[in-house]
Amino acid sequence: VIAAAKGGGADGDLLLYRSADNGASWASPVVINDVPASAREGLHALTATPAGLVVLSWLDLREKGTRIYTAVSRDHGVTWSADRLAYASPSGSVCECCHPSVAIDAGGSIAVMFRNTLNGNRDLYIARSSDGVSYRPAQKSGTGSWKLDACPMDGGGVVFRQADVVSVWRREDDVYLNTLGTPELRIGAGRDPAISLAGQHLDVAWNSPARIMLRREGGAPTLIGAGRFPAIAALARRTVVAWEQAGTVTVVTVQR
Repeated sequence: VIAAAKGGGADGDLLLYRSADNGASWASPVVINDVPASAREGLHALTATPAGLVVLSWLDLREKGTRIYTAVSRDHGVTWSADRLAYASPSGSVCECCHPSVAIDAGGSIAVMFRNTLNGNRDLYIARSSDGVSYRPAQKSGTGSWKLDACPMDGGGVVFRQADVVSVWRREDDVYLNTLGTPELRIGAGRDPAISLAGQHLDVAWNSPARIMLRREGGAPTLIGAGRFPAIAALARRTVVAWEQAGTVTVVTVQR
């Protein structure tokens, strides 16, 4: 949850609500960002493991320019680390309005993906950490670049597939799938992609342009409905996709 005194993207704090009884009751919220009003507009990402590792990443404005910060909990969100700087662009700012994405592998390593601003390009980069304290230099996802003097407001998604970091993102009018360190693969026209993994089931959804497309396990994209802004959950026997359309939320289950 994001909360702000001024609103309008001028300020904001990240509030974490925690339930220990499957949502029947909720503890009072905890403010995660250490510097008040440094998080903005709800541009953050949260993921967790069954073992209790929780990672939150966000666009931060505590200094001039926008940076990528993270915080980590190792007890299911009860207590939190200090904020950690994951990336500061040499240009002075990452892309200001594209949400970050975060993933955790089976060993607890963390990958944070964000849209950078470098040399006039708005490309996706991934910063990795083995401990949630320090981050290695960020690595560009894919080989192509998008020359753009604006924010596309499209952050993509990232997962770990065993040792590989796999991401999906938009460049210009197309959606690309990428395994970090290799060339990207165009999978269709569109924007607002989302990705999910269950075992070896790698599923991607996006809108193109006002239709929801689903690509599963390397197959051909299929149309599953009209709308925008999909969210996706890959499961062992089915895929669940939710999206917005005409002021409502639609949820569809597709069996494998």
